[in-house]
Amino acid sequence: MKRNDCPCCRSNNIKPFINEFEKGYDLYTCKSCSVIFSNPFESAKADFYTNAKDVASKSRHESLAPLHKQHPSRKCEQLKNGDGKVLLDIGCGNGAFASFANENGLKVYGIDIDKSSLSAAKSRNLTSSTFYEATLDNLKEYSDIPEKFDIITMFEVFEHIENPNETIEKIKSLLKPDGLFIGSLPNVARTRMWTMNMDYERPPYHLTYWTIQTWRHYLKEHEIELVFAENNNYYGYMSDVLRIVTLKSLKMPVLKDIIAIILLGVKKYIESPIEIIAKQGASFFFVSKKQL
Repeated sequence: MKRNDCPCCRSNNIKPFINEFEKGYDLYTCKSCSVIFSNPFESAKADFYTNAKDVASKSRHESLAPLHKQHPSRKCEQLKNGDGKVLLDIGCGNGAFASFANENGLKVYGIDIDKSSLSAAKSRNLTSSTFYEATLDNLKEYSDIPEKFDIITMFEVFEHIENPNETIEKIKSLLKPDGLFIGSLPNVARTRMWTMNMDYERPPYHLTYWTIQTWRHYLKEHEIELVFAENNNYYGYMSDVLRIVTLKSLKMPVLKDIIAIILLGVKKYIESPIEIIAKQGASFFFVSKKQL
């Protein structure tokens, strides 16, 4: 649906940002809260993600690799020593994070709409995680899911949803009084974001686009305090873009494999260390809590 106002602050003070960012989709920016959003503003359906062929979806569907060894969750103090705490993972994907959370003593309830990712998650046979094909809207249909959680996580998901305000308020309502909301979002303040971006960053995948500053402001408006936020510095964003663009144009399998290996080496040994110094990672990690 075409919007005449900002989906986050409802201001009518919006203006075009990028015309035809994706076929059928423009980007607009809100002059009141600085959020950038897709117009039309309508999320993809469940089957879209289940059948998606982009590199991120294929990775979730086809791999049972553990959580990346440099994922910021591994350094997050609030996720250590779970001691039986209960966590809701929204957009749980293939269960890599749930497996890590279980190792730290957290009991995980994971929800997603992507059947392929859920199938992969369930195949892990995690004893302290349960996965559901569900959304926040129909969570109450599952009587075995708790009413309140110590921690709610949402990694690279919030930017996909078409009802951001309803979602953030629902998250607040599901948190215990001292509960934490932890997650990550794509960092659109990074170098060349609008000239080099992955296919899965375009609508209808992503509908809203954030920086740490706009996210902090948004949470504050919903009475949530941003405790910590930092750019993720391990993705190797540029080399991933070059890998996908280059490999698409090549027809020789052997040459594709050689270039893929070279670019993965560049990512690991050159680009990621530079990202750490420059703090220009592809996304940012955050820890927040609702205000009492």
